[in-house]
Amino acid sequence: MNVPPKEDFINIHEYYSTLFHEMVHSTGHKDRLHRKEVMQANTHKSRDYSKEELVAELGASMLCGICGIDNETIDNSASYIDSWL
Repeated sequence: MNVPPKEDFINIHEYYSTLFHEMVHSTGHKDRLHRKEVMQANTHKSRDYSKEELVAELGASMLCGICGIDNETIDNSASYIDSWL
């Protein structure tokens, strides 16, 4: 997992949204949920790659909501999800 430093983000909520996104990707590891979309080498914009990006962003959105930062990042998340649909 590789997330830029907090200082590189406009606000702390964007940092946590990105961190959560990457954390959700990590749940697909073979020793966790073993999602094929994570384990296989997929080309950018392939169906499997898109599916994994949707899983990660939806998961990050849920975690943001649990942490009370849903209103701060919702527009970016919605745009990102839309781009992968």
